[in-house]
Amino acid sequence: MGRYLIQDTTSKAIKKSLKKWGEFPVNNGGLKGVIIIKNYRKYQFRDEVDIEFRGEIFVRIVNENRNEERQIGAIIDDIISGFEFSQKGNDELINLANYLMEPGNSEKVAQQILSKLKKGYGAHEDDEEGFGVYTSKRDQLGDLERRFSRD
Repeated sequence: MGRYLIQDTTSKAIKKSLKKWGEFPVNNGGLKGVIIIKNYRKYQFRDEVDIEFRGEIFVRIVNENRNEERQIGAIIDDIISGFEFSQKGNDELINLANYLMEPGNSEKVAQQILSKLKKGYGAHEDDEEGFGVYTSKRDQLGDLERRFSRD
């Protein structure tokens, strides 16, 4: 079955309007520049567009040294950079900041973090049960667990 290009008034109007309306500025965490729709084609079962990007692409390369511990600021930056770069993402960050500022909520976040720690058999050779949390900070983990078991 061949590909038949449909050239009706709608597809011609779209192609003509691309000269005026076919450029979209983009500026987010990974892209900065302009996306240009160069061409539009309509076929029987699908539409196609040719897109060109003029600008810069930012790539974050993480070269982690397994023996080097990251500082808390870098960890928080990674968490925050995971939010959507938009008004919605900003609104969510504001909600999170307000939540953390309310009394007692920081403890709730710490409990959630504690519940999400990766667990498995053979996590630590000193563990009698053979099942535990994967960590090199056994003392700090124990202190944290004791703080929550008192509450």
